[in-house]
Amino acid sequence: MSEALHRPAHGKRLILTTLHRRESWGQTLRNMCLALADIADAHPDVEIVLPLHVNPQVRETIRPILEGHPQIHLVEPLSFGACHDVMKRATLILTDSGGIQEEAPSYRVPTLVLRESTERPEAIESGQAVLVGTDRNRIVAEATRLLAAPDLCAAMTEGGNPFGDGKASDRIALAIRRYLEGQMTLLTAEEEFSAGREPERVPLEPLMPAEV
Repeated sequence: MSEALHRPAHGKRLILTTLHRRESWGQTLRNMCLALADIADAHPDVEIVLPLHVNPQVRETIRPILEGHPQIHLVEPLSFGACHDVMKRATLILTDSGGIQEEAPSYRVPTLVLRESTERPEAIESGQAVLVGTDRNRIVAEATRLLAAPDLCAAMTEGGNPFGDGKASDRIALAIRRYLEGQMTLLTAEEEFSAGREPERVPLEPLMPAEV
């Protein structure tokens, strides 16, 4: 993937999109592609990056609709690092990926979930994502609403990641230390993860081999 897609041209806003779920194959996937074209046509300052899934049925549906659009970049599957590089620079994410639903809140990027249901409701409940379904008109309407309202996007992503705060390893190490020391309380309520609460440093000191 070129550096140009990592860093959109001055004044351009980046939308990361992923589409691959089996239940969307066929006309539903075509409708979602048409929605992306509508969004790009309505917003000349937007660039859409869509990594193509390896499944040929997905590619054969997406390419005839979106290939060649000057604002839509169909790229080969991205490495983990490259995907996160694009994600953190995005203004908006449109996805049917469960993993991206979990990761986007860490980068404070509002997300539209292009599915009828999701097994990861935490981001929806926290307001950081919107379950918009697969209807072409609704996808366009919700994307347009967010692209037109930076303040709304900022408000959607004010809280921390509802799936975690990156302190799990510290908590595990601290709980093991206390267990080995015979303590009954392995973690206090303040030390446990709480969605929406800003992460605090877990008071972990190095455990010397002699203490085990």
